[in-house]
Amino acid sequence: MEKNLERYIALSAAWEAVTIRTKKDGGEFQNIANAVDGGKVYKKTYMNGRELRVYCRNVPKNNMYIDDYIDLYTYTKTEDGKNWVELSAAELRKDIAKRSEYFAEQADETRKALETIEQDYKEYVAAIEKANEIAKRHGDRSATYYALYDVAK
Repeated sequence: MEKNLERYIALSAAWEAVTIRTKKDGGEFQNIANAVDGGKVYKKTYMNGRELRVYCRNVPKNNMYIDDYIDLYTYTKTEDGKNWVELSAAELRKDIAKRSEYFAEQADETRKALETIEQDYKEYVAAIEKANEIAKRHGDRSATYYALYDVAK
């Protein structure tokens, strides 16, 4: 879970760092690949289309780079018969913000789960130790002692 926490934090930060520039006159770039900072646009290998991909390197507990992507095309029926339409810069900005928020929420949920698990584990260890003390009072030959001993290993 700690690896996932670091992964979520790193990907949230990576998506927050992605920006979509505009032209000097305020207009949008024709090719979205020219407007992206903090990520890279790749052609998909398994189908037509492109994707915006971010990479995180040197994430300590993952011992490798991690990545995530957003499709730059959406499946939509249009009047001219196109099925796949490229996202506009405004739609892409929304998707980037959603992706960053998603990983931030996942990090918060994982943090809470780690805290809960840690507290539950402490309670479990305390209960086993107490049960072992009770079993020891009944002697080493007690079936209760050996049952608890096997569980506590």
